[in-house]
Amino acid sequence: MQLKNKPADFDPSLVVCWEKDKPVSFLLLSLAFDLISKESGRIVITEIVCNLLRTVIHAKPEDLVPVVYLSANRIAPAHEGLELGIGDASIIKALAEGYGRNEQHLKSQYKVFCCFKALFGKK
Repeated sequence: MQLKNKPADFDPSLVVCWEKDKPVSFLLLSLAFDLISKESGRIVITEIVCNLLRTVIHAKPEDLVPVVYLSANRIAPAHEGLELGIGDASIIKALAEGYGRNEQHLKSQYKVFCCFKALFGKK
């Protein structure tokens, strides 16, 4: 829940739950994505992402780029041509099964994410 704090009130050192200089815990990303999935407000979602990225920078700055790629549903820059080859439907099904969520709910959340990305992902 620390990730939901206002950025001015957020202390990244309180969120780091792994050893110093170890890779960023995937659990942190999972928890952040779970928090985001339960939010509908753009400002709160932005604050969660901001605090997530600040935590990564605090704990292990060199992990920032991979975290940003994972957050954007990528594994590498587009010009490298690397893809997992997993479709949206497979990911939604796996998430629904893994988190005990309804597939329809996840599809609607995905649509919201795509709209958010379309509005704010452009340069």
